[in-house]
Amino acid sequence: MVIDLHCDTLTALYPENGALYENNRAVSLKKGCILPNWAQVYAIFLSDELRGDAAYSFYKTHVSYFRQQLALNGALVEQAFTGEQLENIWVKGKAAAILAVENAAALGGRLDRVKELAQDGVRLVTITWNGDNGVASGVGGDPEAGFTSFGKAAAKAFEQAGITLDVSHLNETGFWELCEWAEKPFVATHSNAYAVCSHPRNLTDQQFCEIVRRDGLVGLNFYRNFLNNDPEQAEISDLVRHIHHFLELGGENALCLGSDFDGAKLPDTINSVEKLADLKEFMIKSQISEQLADKILGGNACRFFRRNWREKPENSGSADVPKD
Repeated sequence: MVIDLHCDTLTALYPENGALYENNRAVSLKKGCILPNWAQVYAIFLSDELRGDAAYSFYKTHVSYFRQQLALNGALVEQAFTGEQLENIWVKGKAAAILAVENAAALGGRLDRVKELAQDGVRLVTITWNGDNGVASGVGGDPEAGFTSFGKAAAKAFEQAGITLDVSHLNETGFWELCEWAEKPFVATHSNAYAVCSHPRNLTDQQFCEIVRRDGLVGLNFYRNFLNNDPEQAEISDLVRHIHHFLELGGENALCLGSDFDGAKLPDTINSVEKLADLKEFMIKSQISEQLADKILGGNACRFFRRNWREKPENSGSADVPKD
């Protein structure tokens, strides 16, 4: 199986009304469906310029686009809501599509919209992008700012609704604040090791170990700037350096893929979804066992989905919490 926890393909395709089946982007059904038991998480990415009703409207427009593309390609792909449903889709010989949101500004400052995201089938929400969004602060925002009162209520509502929290982009203050009251495992869908590449978007060893302790996931990001301190020199071998470092920290059951396809500049060897077919062989040649390679390619993510996504997301939350 091959499961990728993060791509920005929906946002990349929508302005040109691109087709999910065949396009000039990194992810298409035509390319991805050559992979056996493929599941792709499609994130609706909202930039930090979008706030309030504009952010919510942007989210809803892209949900409609996502549904339209799935309907047009129903013979090839289905949306997955639970771990069990994911595997049933594979049994049918189809690819699985999982919906996510990158930037909780999609709520437009209203807690009652958590219910709507859940009903749309959103399974992961990246709490922030790089700036402050009224929920919390990203790595490019105020380093001392944690969650707002609205943000804490929103995060708890997401948990209650069965939507997994994603800490990629969240600053360290917010990360450790979340650790104080999070009740469910959370993930970092597309982040690497700061000890290997000192970009602020990467995870410190302490952060990674905390995610492992909570039985969460960390998706390996292919972005050149997160792979190597000299981005122009970044190669697939750097990805393996991050894998080995995380393994030394006990991450065997936490590592998975979080490519960032269609959201970043990637090394040529791993810049398109069909090239994931060669990744297993490269990992094995780099002293990673076949069993462990299979865990990273999809086994760990599948186990997480089965354990944490047992039912379709339920509604939760209310609109009576003030927005900061």
